[in-house]
Amino acid sequence: MKTNIPLIFALHLFIVASYIGITSWLFVSYPVPDPLATGLQQWVCILAHISVTVLICLIKRRNAIDRKKSTTTLWLHVGAMVSWIVVYLLLSDQLADYLWALRSK
Repeated sequence: MKTNIPLIFALHLFIVASYIGITSWLFVSYPVPDPLATGLQQWVCILAHISVTVLICLIKRRNAIDRKKSTTTLWLHVGAMVSWIVVYLLLSDQLADYLWALRSK
């Protein structure tokens, strides 16, 4: 289980970075800036990411032989998602300033 922890955190970092990157790229590339729509798109992606991950983990837990290990894996996935989302929220002000600077060029 210990070897899976970095893999789980890396997987969720990749997923979060992917949809944040795509929505940020769309914000920078559109002719008319719409920060409200970009923020809403990102939150829809965050909620979809959480929902799909929890649903998959619950289905795997229901069919698992060792439910305690499955429950631990579920909480590990949720913790990984929440930690990367908190990091994103802490850095969102700097990211917004950077994206607006990219738009002005």
